[in-house]
Amino acid sequence: MTPSEALELSKEFPKNRSVPKRIAKAMQETRGDNRKKFEMIIEGLFVDAKADEDFILLNKYFGE
Repeated sequence: MTPSEALELSKEFPKNRSVPKRIAKAMQETRGDNRKKFEMIIEGLFVDAKADEDFILLNKYFGE
Protein backbone atom coordinates (compact mmCIF):
# COMPACT_ATOMS: atom_id res chain seq x y z
CA MET A 1 0.00 0.00 0.00
CA THR A 2 1.33 3.42 -0.90
CA PRO A 3 0.99 6.47 1.36
CA SER A 4 -1.60 7.85 -1.06
CA GLU A 5 -3.69 4.70 -0.75
CA ALA A 6 -3.33 4.80 3.03
CA LEU A 7 -4.48 8.42 3.08
CA GLU A 8 -7.61 7.53 1.13
CA LEU A 9 -8.23 4.57 3.42
CA SER A 10 -7.76 6.73 6.53
CA LYS A 11 -10.77 8.82 5.51
CA GLU A 12 -12.97 5.81 6.32
CA PHE A 13 -11.95 5.84 10.01
CA PRO A 14 -13.61 5.62 12.55
CA LYS A 15 -16.55 4.17 10.62
CA ASN A 16 -14.36 1.41 9.15
CA ARG A 17 -12.59 -0.12 12.16
CA SER A 18 -10.22 -2.26 10.06
CA VAL A 19 -8.33 0.83 8.87
CA PRO A 20 -5.72 0.96 11.69
CA LYS A 21 -4.79 -2.70 11.26
CA ARG A 22 -4.40 -2.35 7.49
CA ILE A 23 -2.32 0.82 7.78
CA ALA A 24 -0.14 -0.67 10.53
CA LYS A 25 0.63 -3.68 8.34
CA ALA A 26 1.51 -1.47 5.37
CA MET A 27 3.65 0.79 7.54
CA GLN A 28 5.76 -2.15 8.73
CA GLU A 29 6.76 -2.75 5.11
CA THR A 30 7.93 0.82 4.40
CA ARG A 31 11.09 2.81 5.05
CA GLY A 32 12.42 6.33 4.56
CA ASP A 33 10.23 9.16 3.34
CA ASN A 34 7.21 6.90 2.92
CA ARG A 35 7.44 5.92 6.59
CA LYS A 36 7.24 9.60 7.57
CA LYS A 37 4.14 9.97 5.42
CA PHE A 38 2.53 7.00 7.17
CA GLU A 39 3.36 8.58 10.55
CA MET A 40 1.55 11.76 9.52
CA ILE A 41 -1.48 9.72 8.42
CA ILE A 42 -1.51 7.98 11.80
CA GLU A 43 -1.50 11.35 13.57
CA GLY A 44 -4.58 12.17 11.52
CA LEU A 45 -6.28 8.99 12.70
CA PHE A 46 -5.81 10.11 16.30
CA VAL A 47 -7.35 13.48 15.42
CA ASP A 48 -10.33 11.75 13.79
CA ALA A 49 -10.92 9.41 16.73
CA LYS A 50 -14.11 10.30 18.57
CA ALA A 51 -14.84 7.63 21.17
CA ASP A 52 -12.72 5.90 23.77
CA GLU A 53 -13.01 2.71 21.72
CA ASP A 54 -11.37 4.49 18.79
CA PHE A 55 -8.39 5.51 20.92
CA ILE A 56 -8.10 2.01 22.37
CA LEU A 57 -8.02 0.56 18.86
CA LEU A 58 -5.41 3.05 17.67
CA ASN A 59 -3.23 2.47 20.73
CA LYS A 60 -3.38 -1.27 20.06
CA TYR A 61 -1.60 -0.75 16.73
CA PHE A 62 0.33 2.49 17.19
CA GLY A 63 0.68 3.02 20.95
CA GLU A 64 3.99 2.85 22.69
